[in-house]
Amino acid sequence: TIDLLAFGHTQSSLTALAWKDPITSASMSVPAFEDGRLEVEVTSSTGKASAYASVLDNTTQDPLMVSPEQAGRVSATHYVLPGVAEINGASRFESDVRIFNGGNAPVNLTVGFEPLPGLPDAPADAVLTLAPGEVRAIDNALMTLWGLNQSAGALVIDSPANSSIVATARTFSPVSTGGTNGQFIPAVTSADAVGVGERALTILQLEVSPQYRTNLGIMEVTGQPVTVQITGSNPQSKLSVNTFRELGANEFIQYGDILHSLFGDLGAQTV
Repeated sequence: TIDLLAFGHTQSSLTALAWKDPITSASMSVPAFEDGRLEVEVTSSTGKASAYASVLDNTTQDPLMVSPEQAGRVSATHYVLPGVAEINGASRFESDVRIFNGGNAPVNLTVGFEPLPGLPDAPADAVLTLAPGEVRAIDNALMTLWGLNQSAGALVIDSPANSSIVATARTFSPVSTGGTNGQFIPAVTSADAVGVGERALTILQLEVSPQYRTNLGIMEVTGQPVTVQITGSNPQSKLSVNTFRELGANEFIQYGDILHSLFGDLGAQTV
């Protein structure tokens, strides 16, 4: 059953290993609105299902892929939402943030900001209280929460006890001819991260070429300093390159064009 809150239910049956075409708002006969939420639930006695949403800017056709989250499985007191920005210059970036309380009780949240090195910090933490099931919309998050208009970094969200928080951001650039280009960014907890002695995180389908470049964001998520090793592999030449980086507690960094930095000018390469 797919439940679009406040607009009822729609049923969809899948055979084994089947994929279903996306359900559009037009097919569900709902009016235009913002900040909708879908819940996908299995009602049969067999099988398991997953889902995603693709939200398109109708002007630029820029897609925003939104991955699902089982709020009931989330239990944490510390969340890090990286890649949040408010930049007004030759290049413009802004971030719209959504925070969902998936628990059964109100939750008090402290929201801090960890800027990228050299950029302005927030003057103080923000305090939010979310009711059960509430989605808090914070458009232009850095400007709305702290009046920042030339900064970027990560939001650090803390609750006094274990909570079921789902936090996401869309960081985007306005297009001069109308519409936007941007990307979806989910918050992470220590359960989503790796520590010493654990298998490395693997990131696929990266490219450096005249058409594409790859930026890499890394964040510390426990409130403790960490040293990370980044290994880039080039399958065309069987070449691997390592670099190390120390991060402070909750620090977020972004490497621009990371593959070019690691491998130099090697032409078009896909990793």
